[in-house]
Amino acid sequence: MKKIFTFVLWVFVGVFTSSSVMALCVNVPETELYMGPGFQYAKSSWKLSVNTPLRKLDSWDDWYKVSDVDGDIHWVHTSSVIQGYFCVIVKVQSTALRNGPGERYEKIMDSEKYEAFRLVKKQGPWSQVANEEEKGFWILSSATWVQ
Repeated sequence: MKKIFTFVLWVFVGVFTSSSVMALCVNVPETELYMGPGFQYAKSSWKLSVNTPLRKLDSWDDWYKVSDVDGDIHWVHTSSVIQGYFCVIVKVQSTALRNGPGERYEKIMDSEKYEAFRLVKKQGPWSQVANEEEKGFWILSSATWVQ
C-alpha cells in the first residue's frame, strides 16, 4: 500500500510541477504585447525592453499567453522571448543600483519602476543583475519581480 501511495504522490507532483507556467525573458527590443494570439488582435498600450520577465501561462501556435509584473494578461509572439535564464524587473517606484551586495557599497544610480535586467546571481537579499549592455549592478531582491 505504501508503494502505491508513493507512486500516486510522484505522479501528482509531476503533473503539477510540469505545468505550462514557466519563465520567459524578452529578447527583442520594443517587443509588443497583444490582446490575443495573433497580430490581428489589438496591441497592448506599451512596449517591452530586452530582459523584461514574463510568466508563461499557456501557448497557442506561435504565441504565448503571459502575465507581467502587474498580473496583467497578454499574448506575445514566441520569436520575441527566450527561455533558459532568469530576468528581473523593478517593481517599486525607485531603488538603488550598487556596485556590491549591500548598502555599504557605493550607489551607482537609481533604477526606476519597470526597468529590466538579466539575473546573474543571488547573494542573500541581493541580486546581481546585468543590463542590455551587460553592465553589472547589485539590487535589493525585494525591489524586483523575478521570472
